[in-house]
Amino acid sequence: MYSGGKNVRNRASFEQTTAEIISIESTYDTVTDSDDYHVAIKFNVEGKEIETSLGEYENSMYEGKEIGIYYNPDDPTDIIAASKTMPIVTITLGTISILVGIILFFRGLRAMP
Repeated sequence: MYSGGKNVRNRASFEQTTAEIISIESTYDTVTDSDDYHVAIKFNVEGKEIETSLGEYENSMYEGKEIGIYYNPDDPTDIIAASKTMPIVTITLGTISILVGIILFFRGLRAMP
């Protein structure tokens, strides 16, 4: 999952709201040999409807689904998906990497004469 290069630090200055997925278009990328997805969403900011591109895709997404987003109050088309999946995956992979590193470290100590 990719969120356009933005990270969690940006969320502090962004406002949270709910958006609706209005379309999902897929195109085949011959270079990566995979499908690329364009997810269009709409949401309201102070009574004005905003339509923009999400910049990420998950298999659980479908047209009409409501999702959480963060938007920049100065430019509401500047958004970050409020996905809970990515932090869980990152923490899990980080924890596994640390445990493997610790195990390898202690195995190396035991192998030393």
